[in-house]
Amino acid sequence: MIVGGLLTKKQKEVLSFVQSFTKKHGYGPSLKEIQEAMEFTSHSTAQFHINQLAEKGFLKKSSGVARGIEPLKHEDVVEIPILGTVPAGGPAEALQENEPKIKEIPKSMIKKDRRRHYFLKVKGDSMIEKGILEGDLVLIREQTDFDNGDIVVIADENWKVTLKEVIKEKNHVTVRPANPKYQIYTLQLGDCQIVGKKVGLIREN
Repeated sequence: MIVGGLLTKKQKEVLSFVQSFTKKHGYGPSLKEIQEAMEFTSHSTAQFHINQLAEKGFLKKSSGVARGIEPLKHEDVVEIPILGTVPAGGPAEALQENEPKIKEIPKSMIKKDRRRHYFLKVKGDSMIEKGILEGDLVLIREQTDFDNGDIVVIADENWKVTLKEVIKEKNHVTVRPANPKYQIYTLQLGDCQIVGKKVGLIREN
């Protein structure tokens, strides 16, 4: 699933059908063909899932055009590396992959931003109330600045990192988990560094 947006299991099945149908026939399926293939009870259910996939950037949909549904083409996607894991608990060392895997996502997720982007796999449950679960892939934009309320990868003076919401105070940063079993804590501005900001999320299960 992708936040901004999350794909449900059924939406992934619909997307897979559209992709395989288009590859086989050279054109996209009609709503009726989607309805029959997915065994939806109504035309409107197929329409709903197609609209959701289009809004989330996984399909192109042309209104008023016969067979106006098509999956993204190669030029519409971008390859992003999965660099390792990020703790979502207490600060700890991040684990880096020796040979990063590559994930394709819609270009719309990063728009025209030329800054470096990468994925990190979440380890821990300190951000569950922000919809970030253990095992999620968070899309990180490499940057050192932030706005209050941003969710970032922040490193302390020992270069131990965590994924948290941050608030800048006068001479320190308040680090806020989104799970009541974890404590809010502060870091002096000179003793921490923002590594990157969370700009998206993929949930693969």
